[in-house]
Amino acid sequence: MVSGRAKRAVRVNARLDADTAAILRQLVRETGLSVTDVIKLSLTRLSDQQSGLEQTVVEAFGDLVGCFEGAADLSESYQQELAASIARKHGAP
Repeated sequence: MVSGRAKRAVRVNARLDADTAAILRQLVRETGLSVTDVIKLSLTRLSDQQSGLEQTVVEAFGDLVGCFEGAADLSESYQQELAASIARKHGAP
């Protein structure tokens, strides 16, 4: 609601070239969203990007870089590390 009034939907009629229509169909298929929701999300993201609200991964998580300790190859060996940690906590069988 805006100022005590319900928002009214606005119907949009747009012509898409074949390539853009294919992208839209692919996004609908891959995300499971409706055509309307894909278009709304796309417009919102473009608006955020234009207004500078969209953050890069580094901007969003940059303060966390270097804050943790662990093996240098943890992304490759996390399963073994997790299993060892659980074994230490609960005792090896």
